[in-house]
Amino acid sequence: ASYEVKLKDELEKLEKLAKLDEEKSTHKIMNNHAIMRRFVNTCITYIFLVARLILEDNKNVSR
Repeated sequence: ASYEVKLKDELEKLEKLAKLDEEKSTHKIMNNHAIMRRFVNTCITYIFLVARLILEDNKNVSR
């Protein structure tokens, strides 16, 4: 009986660790998605705008 109790306790500990790992993984994924969204917003608002302005300047110079 003592062995069964110890085994049950160890299994419960492993389940808790698995849940913690899953939560950490989910948090990392959500954090990475937030970082990607910020990058895309930066591209759309700044980088693409500057690229478009440079393209228009180059078109005007080439005329």
